[in-house]
Amino acid sequence: MRSPSDRTPADYAALWVRGLPVIAAATLGAVVAGLVAFVFLPHSYESQARLLVTATGPATVSAAQASDLAGRLRISSYSDLAVSDQVLGRTRLADATGALGGADIATLRSRITVLPYGDGAVLTVVAKGPTADAAQTLARGVGTNLAGLVTELEWSRTDGMPQYDAEVIDAGSSARSMSPGISTTLLTALVLGVVLSSVCVLGVGISRDVIEAPREAVVRVREPAMGADR
Repeated sequence: MRSPSDRTPADYAALWVRGLPVIAAATLGAVVAGLVAFVFLPHSYESQARLLVTATGPATVSAAQASDLAGRLRISSYSDLAVSDQVLGRTRLADATGALGGADIATLRSRITVLPYGDGAVLTVVAKGPTADAAQTLARGVGTNLAGLVTELEWSRTDGMPQYDAEVIDAGSSARSMSPGISTTLLTALVLGVVLSSVCVLGVGISRDVIEAPREAVVRVREPAMGADR
């Protein structure tokens, strides 16, 4: 054995090589655990729908600027309307394919996040779901029903003239996975298995390969001998 101060990189490498069977077994276990986690843990997908909020008016530059400003001011109101019972109830009833899995309004609301898009008068509806179809269906349904409800509310004004309009410019045309893929999961498990098992093997090897000071060694030998004499 070597004193800890006299160890060289070759000594640490030898400790690591002697522990290769343990490292290999631990790494294999980590990869299997990663595969099981990927198969059984729920996956999450995300889809987005965007609506352009404008104010009605003549087709002039000044009117367009005023329309954009007015649309920005209505974003907060329409954000609340997007997660209202009216919009989510219509979305749930319109789910003819069953993509939403019969989820109730409270569950659908928890899957929805409404955000302004940039500095313009664009509203983004971010929908999440256990499948890509569920996320797209929810985003598309909320976007479409929100635009329809805005039109109904504006036309129900006492003067009969709508002041604002919400137009769907992206109706959840795509969905992306929010969960890591199988290759990423297995690679992460592999790296963690190798690193953690290597640290444990080196730690155990170093703790066993220690030389005591001569005085401590003499005391440790003498104590059992004195006990035997008694």
